[in-house]
Amino acid sequence: MVFFYLSKLADFLIQPLVWVCLLMLAALWKKKRRSRLLIYGFICLYFFSNEFIFNEVSLLYESAPVSIAKQDIKYDAAIILGGLSNYNRKHQQLEFHGSADRLNDVLPLYFSGKVKRLIISGGSGRMVNREEESPHLKAYLLKIGVSEKDIHIEDHSRNTYENAKYTKELIDKEGFSGPFLLSTSAAHMPRSLACFHKQEVDVEAFPVDYFGKSREFNPDRLFTPKAHILSKWDWMIHEWVGWLFYKVAGYC
Repeated sequence: MVFFYLSKLADFLIQPLVWVCLLMLAALWKKKRRSRLLIYGFICLYFFSNEFIFNEVSLLYESAPVSIAKQDIKYDAAIILGGLSNYNRKHQQLEFHGSADRLNDVLPLYFSGKVKRLIISGGSGRMVNREEESPHLKAYLLKIGVSEKDIHIEDHSRNTYENAKYTKELIDKEGFSGPFLLSTSAAHMPRSLACFHKQEVDVEAFPVDYFGKSREFNPDRLFTPKAHILSKWDWMIHEWVGWLFYKVAGYC
């Protein structure tokens, strides 16, 4: 429990935009160093909003793509990590996020017989207003033709370590034999794969939802700051810090 709350605090502190705000506040407070702090804030803001820099980092860190459709292998189940949707109670609709490829890219493999069943792993990672994602995803899968007997839900986990831990318990309880396909975002795959291997789950990586794009040397990408790149850095730095935390805790 303590680790969970510490991780949420760390999520706040590692955001580049928070760093910029702190530098701006420090500039207001420290009159003698105001110019220097403002320059640091500007550099920080420009660096973390530069699309080219972020793209280069993503290309270095993200897991390499895998083509499953052409391989002569079948998987006992695809393990799909949550965090790809939320349920809008006001409109009574399931809303998918940018990480929806975790599910969407696996569905063709299920319908073609490459994957026998689907395991949705993910409860609620929120500190307040907790709402489990998996039951709503199950309802959606039933609507699009996935057999109920092929849908298995793990809805207790709050983070990647618990994804692996509780999915392992579900697999052992149901007697699934593997191999399993692990589907999550490419930037999240290194830490996820390490956690599942630590739990001795026979998984193979199926990274999706890539940040990295083809390298382009056009002025717009090289020089123009982009606000949405700041949020992508939040995710990437979260993965690096998460990896460090998990290594210290022995989770991966």
